[in-house]
Amino acid sequence: MTSSFPVRSKPSIPLLFSIAEYENSPFNLSDRYILNRIQCFRHWALFRFSIFFTAITSIEMIFPLPLICFCLGADVAGTISLTYALVLVFVTQVLKRFIWRPRPWMLDESIIVWKRDKTSSFPSRGVVCSVVFCFLLSDMSRWDHPVWLTLVVVFYQA
Repeated sequence: MTSSFPVRSKPSIPLLFSIAEYENSPFNLSDRYILNRIQCFRHWALFRFSIFFTAITSIEMIFPLPLICFCLGADVAGTISLTYALVLVFVTQVLKRFIWRPRPWMLDESIIVWKRDKTSSFPSRGVVCSVVFCFLLSDMSRWDHPVWLTLVVVFYQA
């Protein structure tokens, strides 16, 4: 299998730990299977729907949310969203800073991607943000959402 971006060319940053090849192999198989299953359905409406979901559950969208809630007088919702935002940022960014996992397109050229980021793919910001947004909406609305709803959102993020 040829690679357009060699795995060994991870950034030379101090204290950046790489996931070993044997640890990454099971992920590669599942990445390829999931991406091929999702990408077999091509339609412009589905593409725009997935881009919309990615945009509204991005890490940048969680920062204005506490400010908006506080300005509207919803202090409890603002505090909850601020807590989720801080935990999300610190957990994902700290893990991304210290763990290097190549993105699936770096290992397999047959995978079609829209944007070729050269950052670590662990943890996936899109998937983590979509899960956090599901729990955030659940806590803010005091609604116990079923687990399948989170899985549906994560599936559309991939």
